[in-house]
Amino acid sequence: GPNNTPGSYNGVSAVTPNYTKGITLKNLTWATTRQWDIGFDAYLFNNRVNITVDAYDKESSNQFFTFNFPSYIGYSSQTSNAPLGIRNDGIEFLVTTHNMSPRSPLQWNTNFNISYNHNVITSLPFGNKTIVNGNTIFSVGQPLYEGYQLVYQGVYNNVAQIPVNPNTGNGLTYYNGSHKV
Repeated sequence: GPNNTPGSYNGVSAVTPNYTKGITLKNLTWATTRQWDIGFDAYLFNNRVNITVDAYDKESSNQFFTFNFPSYIGYSSQTSNAPLGIRNDGIEFLVTTHNMSPRSPLQWNTNFNISYNHNVITSLPFGNKTIVNGNTIFSVGQPLYEGYQLVYQGVYNNVAQIPVNPNTGNGLTYYNGSHKV
């Protein structure tokens, strides 16, 4: 094709990627984000105690996503827009105190900050199918970049016994978890 050039590897004819043209991104667009943020600040005791509280909700769609390719096509991956939706919501709380008089030669200020963020995948490419990439799993309703580890259940005696993922053609190992592959 126009993005590949003929070549050879180890004396055998091969097709190598044309890195000057590369894989084009004709429909590349900006991600879309909807968000709100509400908060308040309180200054108490002649500004000696300051309190800040913020709550937020942010949902992004049409995110950039890296698609992994089979190695035989000459490219390992491509990053482009995908129907990947992510939602983050949370709250932040900050208290600042000025513990000494402003006229004191010794100053002592204390800051306390605590925050909570909840993120969840709201949509995925390919009809919201769960995507497994190494030790990371992407599944609708679960946190972004959720990790997992396989549970040992035995040894396959030969390659023909290894089940295959119908989406990728890669071999699977079953595991006990909240996700189904």
